Amino acid sequence: MKLGNLGEQIFIKSKKAFDAIKYIGYELADGEKYFSLRTGRMEKAKSDYMKSLNDSGISGLFIRDLILNEVKYGDPRLR
Repeated sequence: MKLGNLGEQIFIKSKKAFDAIKYIGYELADGEKYFSLRTGRMEKAKSDYMKSLNDSGISGLFIRDLILNEVKYGDPRLR
């Protein structure tokens, strides 16, 4: 298993590339080992994301504010 970085995604774009994939097999993963890796990766991703938001210097009302329930009824940013 390879863990990527925040904001990185790898995908198969063409049918030709998709058709070239072959299933070879699988290996069982140690749940205790990979759960802690996944948890650590998720916490780092959250931290990096929040830092990028704070460093961006943007202000205003964004969809993420609505999703995170940070906007309450009567918020002056709502018109």
